[in-house]
Amino acid sequence: MEWTGEGFTVSEGFISSEGGSYNSNKGKTKSNDFIITGKYMTFFLELGAWDSKTGMSVFINGQREFFITGSIMETGRIYALDVSKFISKTAYITLTDA
Repeated sequence: MEWTGEGFTVSEGFISSEGGSYNSNKGKTKSNDFIITGKYMTFFLELGAWDSKTGMSVFINGQREFFITGSIMETGRIYALDVSKFISKTAYITLTDA
């Protein structure tokens, strides 16, 4: 899978070259389009929860169908999405650290 974007989508522990703190680094990354072929999509993510602006979205046929965010103190965990009703549809994933 290929990803494109700008800024950081992983800011924890990073210091900006412009001198900002680790939480000042923000960004958005988008996957390439792909066809859903299975019933489930699983992810291992470590996400913060900042006004529901930090997380992962799954877009299917251009509509956001899933949004996953975490809690402020969350460690990595596995997420599973039931995408069985979207088999053969075009999808892409975005990761946002806002």
